[in-house]
Amino acid sequence: MNDKTDQPLILVADDEPIQLLLARQALESEGYLVETADNGREALELFAARRADMVLLDVMMPVMDGLTGLEDLDSIEEAYTSGATDFITKPLNWVILVQRVRYMLRASRAMSRVQKSEELLVQAQAIARLGNWEWDPRGDEMQWSAEIFRLLGAGPDLSPPTMATLLGLLHPEDRPVFRQALADVQHDRQGRQLELRTAGEGDKARCLEARIDVVAEAGADGSLLLVGTFQDITERRRALEKIRFLSSYDSLTGLPNRHYFSDCLAKAISRAGRGRKMVGVLVLNVDRFKRINDSLGSKVGDRLLWEIGKRLQKAVRPEDSLSRLLLDKEIRISRQGGDEFALLVVEPNQVNDLSRIARRLQEILRSPFIIDSQEIFLTASVGIAVFPADGADSATMLKNCEMALHHAKESGPGSCRFYSASMNDLAMEQLKLEAQLRTALEKGQFQLCYQPQVNIRQQRVTGAEALLRWQHPELGLVPPMKFIPLAEATGLINEIGGWVIRTACVQQVAWVRAGRPAVRMAVNVSAVQFQQGDLVDTVRDAISESGIDPAMLELELTESIIINESAALLETMRQLKSLGIRMVVDDFGTGYSSLRYLKHFPVDALKIDRCFIREVPANADDCALTEAMMMIADSLAMGVVVEGVETK
Repeated sequence: MNDKTDQPLILVADDEPIQLLLARQALESEGYLVETADNGREALELFAARRADMVLLDVMMPVMDGLTGLEDLDSIEEAYTSGATDFITKPLNWVILVQRVRYMLRASRAMSRVQKSEELLVQAQAIARLGNWEWDPRGDEMQWSAEIFRLLGAGPDLSPPTMATLLGLLHPEDRPVFRQALADVQHDRQGRQLELRTAGEGDKARCLEARIDVVAEAGADGSLLLVGTFQDITERRRALEKIRFLSSYDSLTGLPNRHYFSDCLAKAISRAGRGRKMVGVLVLNVDRFKRINDSLGSKVGDRLLWEIGKRLQKAVRPEDSLSRLLLDKEIRISRQGGDEFALLVVEPNQVNDLSRIARRLQEILRSPFIIDSQEIFLTASVGIAVFPADGADSATMLKNCEMALHHAKESGPGSCRFYSASMNDLAMEQLKLEAQLRTALEKGQFQLCYQPQVNIRQQRVTGAEALLRWQHPELGLVPPMKFIPLAEATGLINEIGGWVIRTACVQQVAWVRAGRPAVRMAVNVSAVQFQQGDLVDTVRDAISESGIDPAMLELELTESIIINESAALLETMRQLKSLGIRMVVDDFGTGYSSLRYLKHFPVDALKIDRCFIREVPANADDCALTEAMMMIADSLAMGVVVEGVETK
């Protein structure tokens, strides 16, 4: 159409003025715009300038002709070959000419729309990475869209496209799959959808989603005309693979994660159950990893975990001695989270194989790790559970394995424990005890006992240590070692510890008011109270409410609490000292070898653990150690309390 109006522009070229005039009148009466030229050259110039929608061209003109001026067949053939779409002979019938012009313009517009649609289809297929094909099996005749060539990695000059050519551009393993799908569609006339790969190695191979459908029967013999599409889904497939990896594998170490490991364990249990075989699970935890992470930073911690995973992964390869221990039994390893790893041993020959594997894993991790030119030494604890004795499903097996690991950790670094039913009984007992512990304080079931401290030179009682006891209505007197760790783990120790401090202060004041000699009251303080509780306010309130002389209150803290020498701990101890109380290091000598904290912290006395004086004076070593600790205290102007003296 003309650029400035919707009216079609027609260029008429003729060397006869009367013909030009009649043509203009006939065409303009029908609403067309008309330009005229009296020779071929002028017609070319006008066409270049105006781009007419139609050209009516006389074939014989001065300066430059059209094509020919004759009605012979050769002239007609030459005209069509040169691009003409129709012809009419003179003399012209103007009514017929106008009708033919209208028809030709309508056909031209329809053709333009078809061409535009085809161009849009090509663009859409390119954007969607989708190509289509059509196949007549009778003569192996195929038609491919332009995008098919790109998807299959073929040049557009490939001619003629055939099914054999298409199959040759697919991955060798997928050719029989596609061939079978074609046969199935021809047999049952039902469409098929499948995934195929193109030929090529590595990144050159593309993943295609193929669809095959039946259009119609192509012949009387019942043969079918098949159509299909190929769509490039390589990126979608890669995204799905990445999602699958993230859902099944640990992003730090690349090992299977807890979810994937649990699925593998469930399948192994199912197979072993049918064959009455064993399945072993080992859960490995790095001892004191938190201290490494806190002191060296999380980045070093992550690199260390990656190195641990790498070592463990290498250990389960067929060439490693760990696999040879099991005579090539299937072994899978995973990262359960944090610093915990799990090993699945499918159908071990005997239970002892699992303990041998545990020892081998511990040996592997004992070799120093070098990170940023720094040597890091590790130990690991291991818990072991065995199917079917320790559980009938993956969840139970992992739970019991964790319980075995917990007991291994309690036994000390580098320990290994098998699960047993007694562990489960103990765990259930602790759960029950925890529930009862939460109500013991409000029900008044706690009581304090007081252990005297005797000055051996003055031969008189100068102090007392408050000892907490739980008078359980069913279990009787529950020893502290059984419920104090539970109270610390649940956070109840803050409330219970506050009650102990207040009650001990009240008791000391009551003794003084009853006319007894004033003795110093010692109270044990948990590490949890220092780290989580508001210990300074608790002690200040206890002093204020009871009226105790602060100098007669003594807080005992274990050596393990102050070994870290943190600024927060030092500030808490200074605030407590400012209240006028005394600070004593309990169980001195049983913790760490560093004595540097003694000069940094405001400590008034050392309390030597009973393990050093149990065989005094019979054991010369115990005598020497006890004497050395007393000399340290004396040189630092500290007092000394010795626990467990029960004989003269």
